Amino acid sequence: MKNFRLLFKSLLIIAMVFCASYSLQAQVKIGNNPNSINSNSLLEMESTAKGVLLPRSATPQIAAMTAVPSGMILFNTTDSAIYLRRDTGWVVLAVSQRGVNPTLLPAPPVATPTFADFFALMPGDNPATVAPGNAVEFPQDGPQSGGIFRLGSSSFNLEKTGSYLVNFNVSISEFGQLVVSLNGMELPYTVVGRATGTSQLNGICIIMVTQANSVLEIKNPASAFIALSVTPSAGGSMPVSAHLVISKLQ
Repeated sequence: MKNFRLLFKSLLIIAMVFCASYSLQAQVKIGNNPNSINSNSLLEMESTAKGVLLPRSATPQIAAMTAVPSGMILFNTTDSAIYLRRDTGWVVLAVSQRGVNPTLLPAPPVATPTFADFFALMPGDNPATVAPGNAVEFPQDGPQSGGIFRLGSSSFNLEKTGSYLVNFNVSISEFGQLVVSLNGMELPYTVVGRATGTSQLNGICIIMVTQANSVLEIKNPASAFIALSVTPSAGGSMPVSAHLVISKLQ
């Protein structure tokens, strides 16, 4: 009986030593090929379809942590960054996109273009003369996209602030001028005119809109001497067009 107890104790001691030795040298492999592990790794993970998901916390939760050991890593959901605990506190691990597969990068936002083409066809449109201070009519709609829309036959709404390219052409029968009007104010640098001849009046300019839902018009200047006749069928037998094209630049 004494010999049995001695043998049992000996086997128990050997088992404990073996387990302790195994624990000191144990390696853990998670994922694919669990029996193949790098000899230098304490913990190895292998997968071609899955990744590591770090603990996730918001800034208030991180700030409330106490006795945090150096070396702790977590993901801050407030600013979408990986945080590392150092002796001096939390630091953000810098992330570089150099060499990253472009297909894995987030797609840039797609900007919706903002433009509109308003036009008139003569004869039919603009049957009356355009008196000084009044606007040319562009009552028909061409292609449009975004926040530019008509308020009437001769006035147009610019929904957002920013810079706009304005391009217009109108056939008139007399000498005269046209000017871009913004919110009832004529913009002197946009005036185009013709002293003689029968060519179209063409204007192109960039305007700055500082007020949302501003109103744009193309006018016979208030200081003009005469009313303007928009020429029907200018240069031939077909109805001739007048266009107002507006494009938002930024």
